[in-house]
Order: sequence, then C-alpha cells, then structure tokens
Amino acid sequence: MEYAKQMADSIKYLSRNIRPVSTTSSTLVSSSKYLNHPIVRDVVATWMLRRNGRDWPVEADHAMGLFPAIVSLQDDDYIESLFVAERKKNPRFDAWMEERFISPLKAEDFKKFPAGSCGAIMNRQIVEFGFEIQLGLAPELLTHSNNYTYYKSRTPQLHDYEHIVTGGGFDSIGEIIPYFARQANLAKYLSPELAAELNVHGVFGALRLVSRAGLHYHETWPLVLDCVARGIRVGQQSEPYFMAKFDDVLHLAPEEARKAIGIRGAEDVDSAAATRIFREEVEPAESLAAE
Repeated sequence: MEYAKQMADSIKYLSRNIRPVSTTSSTLVSSSKYLNHPIVRDVVATWMLRRNGRDWPVEADHAMGLFPAIVSLQDDDYIESLFVAERKKNPRFDAWMEERFISPLKAEDFKKFPAGSCGAIMNRQIVEFGFEIQLGLAPELLTHSNNYTYYKSRTPQLHDYEHIVTGGGFDSIGEIIPYFARQANLAKYLSPELAAELNVHGVFGALRLVSRAGLHYHETWPLVLDCVARGIRVGQQSEPYFMAKFDDVLHLAPEEARKAIGIRGAEDVDSAAATRIFREEVEPAESLAAE
C-alpha cells in the first residue's frame, strides 16, 4: 500500500503541468501526424511490442504496411526543397548529387572478387542466402529524376555494404549497427531538417529491434546496447559514407575498405548466437552453450 501511495503521489507530481485540450473531432487526433495515422499507430505498436516467431520472421515486419503509410505522410515537394537548400550550402553533398551515381553491378559481377574481400562477402550473401543488392527493388524502377528520387534509388544499393563496413552482421541483431550508424552519419553531415526526414524509416526500423530485445529477450540485451553504442559511434566518427562509391573498394578486405571510405571506430561484431535467441530459433541456454 505504501508503494502504491508513493506511485500515486509521483504521478500527481509529474502531471502537474498537464493542460487538457478540447476537440470537436469524432476521431483520434493529436499534434503528431504519425499518431494520427491508424496504420502507423497499429503497426508501430506491433513492431515495438511483439515477440518474434517463425510464423512471421523479423524481416517480414516490412510487409505490415508501415513504410507505405509513412511515405503517404511525407511531403515529397518539401523534402525536395530541403535537398535543394542543402546543395547550396554543402559542396560535398552537392557534388554527390550532381554525379548521381547508380551502381551497374549485377549479382554475377560479385563472383570475380578475391576471397576475404568486400565483394566476396557480398557474393556469399547473394549466392548462399539469396539477397539482392536492390533489396527487392526492380532495377527498371530505379530513377533519379530529382534529388530525392535519386537518394531513394541509391540508398537500397548501399545497405548490405554498410553491414560490412560498419561491422554489423547479416542477421537481426547485426542490423542494429548499420541502422544507428546511418542515422548518426546523416545527422552529422546534413541539416537537421533533412536528416530528420531521411531518418524516419530508420527510426522505426532500428527501435523495433531494441524494444523487442529489451522486452522479451533479456539474454541479448547487453549485446543490443553495445550494438546501439557502436553504431552511433561509427556514424559520428566516420566520413559521410552514405555518399561513398562502394564499387571502388569491393576488391579490398573490410578493414582496408573502411580506411579508404573514411569509416572509423568499426569492428566486426558476432551477433549470430544472440540473433538465434532473438528469432526464437533456439532456447537461450542452448544458444549460449554453443558459444
């Protein structure tokens, strides 16, 4: 009873500045466009709170409709205006946008790279695991009619490379490092307004992994926190690698590629055992014993 009273007093203290706002709306409404969207509300709750299972793999989260819903909430013309403004004050970014490089590499092109190189690692992912460099985006749909469409075309081409150079394994827990690294890197090198718009997908994508680990898979929690810290550190310490031309370093080993691109603070992290727990593929004791 004493604890309950203390909690009640605490809630009363924390609530002292609440100012109720009335509305004539017959539906839920808030100052957040994300909270106002029924699909975003529902899917984000599912993303953050659910346990994982073999019936609905972690990567299948993206089939729940969150990203299309977010796209519907974003103003492409406004974001394009942010790109235009950024180019006027950011010469390096302007040069990248002016070139608008799109990699011509196909899956078969990765077979030629020497063992231990970034290209060979990519080839293993493509051949053994069926990954696609475009992450499911058909090459014929790639477009760069303006700055924003170019960014959206180029970014999927870089994701798997970012795993390699930031140190995140190609597994669910390993995703945390490149997620946070890119968000930190964009925030360092772009204006806050533009970085915020470009990071919306990454915010939800990254936090769903952290939330589920903390709520349901406590055995993975220390590593998850370490991956968050590593990702942020790499993103903040490194050059703007989201503008890198990875095709030029695929023949190099990851450590050499990191130096060439300007990646700093990255180390390879083995998250395979933690991911098996996170994905409920094994019992925690079984996975940890295998280590």
